[in-house]
Amino acid sequence: MPPSLTKKEKARLKHLERKKARQVTYAKKHNQGKYSRRLRRTIGQIGTLKARQSNRRQDFTHQLTTSLAKKHGMVGIEDLRVKNMTRSAKGTVETPGRNVRQKAGLNRAILDSTPGERRRQLEYKTRMYGSVLVVVPAFHLPDLRRLRQDRS
Repeated sequence: MPPSLTKKEKARLKHLERKKARQVTYAKKHNQGKYSRRLRRTIGQIGTLKARQSNRRQDFTHQLTTSLAKKHGMVGIEDLRVKNMTRSAKGTVETPGRNVRQKAGLNRAILDSTPGERRRQLEYKTRMYGSVLVVVPAFHLPDLRRLRQDRS
């Protein structure tokens, strides 16, 4: 997937987020938490960039899934547990996590590719275009039914 924001847009977003943080701090100290017009405008600009990012991600996903469903008679996807894959590495007070920032970056990258949305779109588009969607069990995941039978 191509990046959803250009380098310039990422830099702009980072700048706006920092600006917002400063403005919110000021509002809490001096305006009893009331947002100024300038802060509201900053929030609107952040929203515009986030919407652009979301639209690009959604557009790419639609184009990819449509292409796969139209051009292939059978589409196979891995049955990944995205929630488990993107679990936090923060840890606890007693046992703090390791490489937390790297894990956070990996989580963002995984969620940026929207695997759940791709699967949802593939399910209905393969039916619509007459192809078949095959969900393959994830690699290294034991078959839970087999484990339950072995324990009995």
